[in-house]
Amino acid sequence: MKKSFVIFLQAIFLITSISCSKWGETGLKGKLLYSCNTTHLYRLDLSSLNEDIIYQENDFYFICYLTSVSNQKIVFSGKQPGSTYVLRLLDLLDNKVKTLREGFSSTYMAKHNVLFFYVRHEPFTFKDSMDLYVGKLDSLENSTLICQLGKPAIGSYSINETPVVQISEDKIVFHGINNMIYEYDYSTGEISETGLRNLYPIAWREKTGELICGDLKGEDFFLANLPNKKVQPINLGKETMGWTYIKEYDILLYSQKIIEWGIIYSYNFSNTKNERLKFNATIMSNAIYMSK
Repeated sequence: MKKSFVIFLQAIFLITSISCSKWGETGLKGKLLYSCNTTHLYRLDLSSLNEDIIYQENDFYFICYLTSVSNQKIVFSGKQPGSTYVLRLLDLLDNKVKTLREGFSSTYMAKHNVLFFYVRHEPFTFKDSMDLYVGKLDSLENSTLICQLGKPAIGSYSINETPVVQISEDKIVFHGINNMIYEYDYSTGEISETGLRNLYPIAWREKTGELICGDLKGEDFFLANLPNKKVQPINLGKETMGWTYIKEYDILLYSQKIIEWGIIYSYNFSNTKNERLKFNATIMSNAIYMSK
């Protein structure tokens, strides 16, 4: 009993120690689509913080890792107990869903209408290697192998399954062998080293052209300038997940789980402040921001 009370007090301290606006006064507009690794897809109104369920997956154990294909369609990763991950295309207007192929943690590149995604050799463990593929959205079975990534750095799904990050119309970066961040140019098919090691990419900060990344322990976070390799720390706190950058506000949304509660926070790059956005809500993998 005493130990539980101490943990409770520690949780309250963590919650109150981060600067925040009043609940419901976000100053943000738009919608956030996300899942907390359940069969539900949630939509959060960022102005009112009202949340509703817009889709429920009946055939799969959970939904994770979303990428936007258009204002109407998204791709997510789905998984059943005792099975591999598959990529699913969802139409948000009529909730019709289509299985595309085996794979997970996808990123859509609009200019070329292609999807980047991973395939794990042994889907139930973190001990075997993963491969990175790219393919046209309408013919993913004919996808091209970009490279074999080798064995995961550590056994954390939130790091090992983080999708590739698009940094321009033609280029992405990804965490690969030797714990290096690599750059891939789709237009030329060339892979090059960025010089960043023992980090993994999270999102691209478009306002400044910097890469948001984390260390392999999942504890510290940074802004990295790719041309000069300069890295500066970001204070997001420990045990965070669900990192989602919103370029319209130059903020990074993320979640932190304290005891059984989840909290969505926002990190403002302009004033370097963390603010509590919503209590009892968790973005487990990532989210999609929709301005309308």
